[in-house]
Amino acid sequence: MKSALKTLLTGLLVACLAWSPSLAYAQEQPEDPPSGEFQLAVPLLEGHEAPFSGILLSEDDFRLAIELDAAVERWQTEARVFQRQLEVERGLYESRVSEQQDRIRELSQRDWWDDNGIWVMLGLGIIVGVAASALLVGLANN
Repeated sequence: MKSALKTLLTGLLVACLAWSPSLAYAQEQPEDPPSGEFQLAVPLLEGHEAPFSGILLSEDDFRLAIELDAAVERWQTEARVFQRQLEVERGLYESRVSEQQDRIRELSQRDWWDDNGIWVMLGLGIIVGVAASALLVGLANN
């Protein structure tokens, strides 16, 4: 009963962790960020010098890069969830196998009675038979 309850609770916990949605709170960005803050995208006219070294991306390339990063993070998160789920299921499997092996060992052990029971009963039968015969012979002689 304890094992079944443990299995049920573990399965419920894994299901809740695997399929519960994650909440994300966001707020709208202001139209013009205050000066001095880092700006994600700064318009750069042709011929002007870039404020820092790096690769210039078009808007589509930039959007693709952000989407790619988000997809990588999502897949890595799902992989971690599946890895945890696999670890939990492997632990449950190993505990179940261990319980079954203990039960098999317990059932396969032979008691003293299994090997010697027939000889004990035969001996008791002979003793009771001899005692009953002696009692009957004693009663018949009186």
